[in-house]
Amino acid sequence: MDDFPVPVDLADDPPHYYRVALPDNLGTVVARFAGEGDPVRLSLPGAPEIEIPRAAVWGLWVVLLDAIELQDDVPDWAIPTVEPTDEHGRPLPVPIP
Repeated sequence: MDDFPVPVDLADDPPHYYRVALPDNLGTVVARFAGEGDPVRLSLPGAPEIEIPRAAVWGLWVVLLDAIELQDDVPDWAIPTVEPTDEHGRPLPVPIP
């Protein structure tokens, strides 16, 4: 019975967590996205969790993308697509159409 996704109402949109494990046991980067317009919570290994306004997240994305694109090749551990999960790392339930 635990193998089936739990149906959820489309109006019930839980926060989405995106995780990327870093190499060499450095930890995990976690970003939490809640409702539209809510700040993004970002957790980095060895740093306190911070909340960032959505506009600042876009600014950070642009700056990092431009800066790192010029200097480094994408490492093998950098996954191109990260699937959202719940706060426990479990896949989110599939919404009822």
